[in-house]
Amino acid sequence: MIHWIVSRQAAFRLAGLRTGRRNLLEAIPASGGILSIAEWDGIEAILPSEAGTAGQQVAVYGGHPFLEAVKRQRPEWSGGIFHDPYLLSSQAVIRAIGPLALNSHSSLMCLREAREMVLAGESLFLRPDRADKTFAGRVFTRKDLDLLPDDPDLAVIASAPREIFAEYRFVVVDREVVTGSQYARAGKLDVRVDVDPACRAVAKQAACLYAPVPAYVCDVAETPEGPRVVEYNSFSAAGLYACDASAIADALAQHFEPPAA
Repeated sequence: MIHWIVSRQAAFRLAGLRTGRRNLLEAIPASGGILSIAEWDGIEAILPSEAGTAGQQVAVYGGHPFLEAVKRQRPEWSGGIFHDPYLLSSQAVIRAIGPLALNSHSSLMCLREAREMVLAGESLFLRPDRADKTFAGRVFTRKDLDLLPDDPDLAVIASAPREIFAEYRFVVVDREVVTGSQYARAGKLDVRVDVDPACRAVAKQAACLYAPVPAYVCDVAETPEGPRVVEYNSFSAAGLYACDASAIADALAQHFEPPAA
């Protein structure tokens, strides 16, 4: 049995999803799991004392700072906190999957250097190298510089803007793509249950090449050159859009099942 710990902030976001499917809060008990909502004051999380007892496995879901706090407080739960900004970093993914990556020819630089290039008139796609959402990856021009954090030494990847028709998020558990959702089309938020089969196939192909943690999300773009992987992100902090939460809960329940004797 899995005892899920979900931050209050994440629970609000999940409860607000309107996709016609169960959200994760509903899917957890339906899959036989236990759900606890954890309060967090920005430093410490108030965690249920009964979690992890009586042979329970623990899975944690919330924002990046919440996950880091829970890791500090309960390091024995790390196996159920699917969050590793370094193993899921842009450069790690690009090295592993090569030309399947949308930004396979990107440059790694500090934010100071990228900001100077944009100030000089370039339009650049920028995102943090680490998969920690320090800022949202997007194309930046001069008018967008105030959206960047005040951290000149932050490692970022920079590349020329690419044409993208649509973007999809896929949830991967134990190298299997268990569900997916469209989340953008023509550069605008457009959440749908439908996914492009070729993009799903590329998420599976990438998982065969690089799956550094048991559960993560893989974003795939539909481009003029075909499907390309945009990035990997930590499952435990990822938005699920219209992904099938029941499939996720069932896949993680299976992941935690003890091996047959």
